[in-house]
Parts: sequence; structure tokens; C-alpha cells
Amino acid sequence: MTGPSRRRARRNAPGVRFESSRPNRRRPRRGPGGGAEGRGGAAPAGSGAGHRLLEHVADCLIEAWGPDAASCAGEALAALVESFARVDARAPRERRPLRVAGTDAEDALARLLEEVIFTVETRGEIPVGFHLHRFSAGEVTGEMEVVALAAADLVGPSPKAVSYHGLEMREGAEGWRCRVLVDQ
Repeated sequence: MTGPSRRRARRNAPGVRFESSRPNRRRPRRGPGGGAEGRGGAAPAGSGAGHRLLEHVADCLIEAWGPDAASCAGEALAALVESFARVDARAPRERRPLRVAGTDAEDALARLLEEVIFTVETRGEIPVGFHLHRFSAGEVTGEMEVVALAAADLVGPSPKAVSYHGLEMREGAEGWRCRVLVDQ
């Protein structure tokens, strides 16, 4: 068989399901509350802080928002961890200092996310809480709460790298928004 008739035969084969009718469709991941949009839902910027995770081929697309740069970045960090791990709230935590410098807000966000990836890969700890005290002119200072990797349930592949392609972090009329693609 050739051409369209072969496609028809394949589609009608029993027990076979093809996804090709919806190419490149992004499906939201489930958030901690069970909603499809992730924590905070799909609320617009200005309505508080929140984030959502979207699947993107073999990557994870993070969108986050907040009234200020620090809360927006904190939501992006929380979304990154949520994409691959769930941690019991009762797990023992330790605080670690967090400090990065970037050329601008977007570079600082990417470096923050890379710090989380580095912590997971090299220290065997998962950051689960973020307290950003300063986020200005590309410099970020704060603390992160970490738990041992053994205290987490891994629910997805660990992130490998942050992509600078399409990276956004900017202030708008309704607060700060960011968008970043993470390699998994």
C-alpha cells in the first residue's frame, strides 16, 4: 500500500492510537492541587504569584509570574523542582546561602535555575524552599531550603540544563513574568 490508503489502514488498525493529528500540542502538567495549570493556575500577572509547567518535546517550559522580580523568580524555581520531585512537607530541611550574579534579570534567572540543577547533581540535595532577599540589576541574594535526595519522590527526569533560547524575564504593567525552557 502507498499514500493515503496506507495511513487509513494504520489508523484503523485495532489497538493502535496515533497522536499525529495534534502535532506540537503543549499539555499542562498537573500541579500539586491536581489542577492542570500547576500552582497558581493560569492567573494573569498582577493577581499574585504563581507558575505553570508545560511540556515541550523532551523539555519543560516554565512560565511564572509575581508582583516583583524576586517572587517571580521564586515561582520559577519552585516550578523547576515540581517538574521532577515531590517532597513531604515534614522532611527535615537545612538552609543554604544562595547568591548569583548575571548581566541582567534574564541571565540572573537562568543562573538561579542552574544553581538548583547543580545542587541536585553534586550535593544530592533538592532545594524545596526559596527566600530571595534581593533581585536587582542582575544580582540575586537569598537562601534556599534543601532536603536530602532520598527524602523525595522523583516523579520525572531530573533537569539537565537551562536554555537561553527564548528566555524571558521582564516587568510589565501587571508585575513580573518569566518564561524559560529547561532541558530534561
